[in-house]
Amino acid sequence: MIGFYLASDAWHERKPEQAVAYAGKAALSPATDSFPDRLTDIAVLHEVLQHDPKNSQAEYALGNFLFAHGRYEEAAALWQHAISGGFRNSVVLRNLGLYQWQVEHNLANAASYYSQAIRLSQVQYRLYTDLDEIYEQEGNAAAREELFRNAPPAVLNQDTVRARRAVLLIEQGKYNRALTSLAGHVFKPWEGGVAIHEIFVAANIEKGKHALNQYQPQEAAEAFRTAMQYPESLGTGEPDHPDLAEQDYWLGVALEAQGSHSQAEASWKKAAANGMDSGCAVYAGLAERKLGQQQASMDLLDKAEQAANRPGSTAADYRCAGVAEQMTDHPQLARSDFLQAIRMNPLFWQARLNLQSVSDGRQNRGVESVKPPPSLHR
Repeated sequence: MIGFYLASDAWHERKPEQAVAYAGKAALSPATDSFPDRLTDIAVLHEVLQHDPKNSQAEYALGNFLFAHGRYEEAAALWQHAISGGFRNSVVLRNLGLYQWQVEHNLANAASYYSQAIRLSQVQYRLYTDLDEIYEQEGNAAAREELFRNAPPAVLNQDTVRARRAVLLIEQGKYNRALTSLAGHVFKPWEGGVAIHEIFVAANIEKGKHALNQYQPQEAAEAFRTAMQYPESLGTGEPDHPDLAEQDYWLGVALEAQGSHSQAEASWKKAAANGMDSGCAVYAGLAERKLGQQQASMDLLDKAEQAANRPGSTAADYRCAGVAEQMTDHPQLARSDFLQAIRMNPLFWQARLNLQSVSDGRQNRGVESVKPPPSLHR
């Protein structure tokens, strides 16, 4: 930008040769962290492009300003013209990928631009998390695996990349690998960040459900108890009143399967009491049903199902309703709710995990007793 200002001054001083020299030197700059935000910046860039329409650095910088102010198509056109003129680096490719992803909603084009950006800057870890999210929206698990498989160790060691990879492992049913990847790293989340702990909880709960389906209630109970913990390495402190209704409900199911009825009842009572104040009352309702409180159960489950029918319902509300439908054996309604949650928030990985369980026919209702089928042999 300094070079462009000097060029502008020279043109105004009627020194065209100096102006061309300054503009030419600025055009050859490798800098990509130019984000003009003043009206004078824009006037200078327009002036440069008036005198030198092929100045790719000026096109790139002007595109940054226009994109930041909602003029997306004009910005993308400038960036694309800059690339055509030889301005090719990971930042402008990432910018075009972002445009295709967030504005045009063309996931294939977005993935192509991000892949090109990674080839030019293999250590820029943010490119990997963005591209993984794009592949997730495409439903392209194979591409996600390849992305992480080819990433440099320094990239894989980044908090956000490790978290995204753990989500993929959970979606693939590789719960122990997901938990191992979380356990072997000290995370430094932003203040108030809970995403890493949510991944940890999801991995343990899904691991426990899988153990129940395999008629391994002791292993399931251990997983559900682990899901109640707040490991220091995850960087999320335990709140005064943690919401453990889901964990307590499933722990009760596992304890019941072991024949520990009194302990199971105690766990369900915790789930019912804590779940009343939860943003989603599904597990409080299921716990009440286990405790024989049918009316209370129906009221809470109906409240959860109706969360998606009120004005201003959020993606979380639709997910809550979907879980209630799924756990009460209404898979088609559950699927519809989960799809709506994902439409409202395409990166809602928890809803994607729920949708996957419905699509796979894994209801995980936890209503019936979890006992192995009787043997065919006496």
